[in-house]
Amino acid sequence: PLQPEIDAAEDPYVLIRDVYLQNREFEIYNGDPPLPDYDALLEE
Repeated sequence: PLQPEIDAAEDPYVLIRDVYLQNREFEIYNGDPPLPDYDALLEE
């Protein structure tokens, strides 16, 4: 089902890895992952 996206990706490995990690975070938080804390990143 994702073959056209995989074929169009510049780096298919990175695409599959990011999809996996996003899905894993979604499953861990039961569909409601926390928002990123951008303020903490700016303070560093």
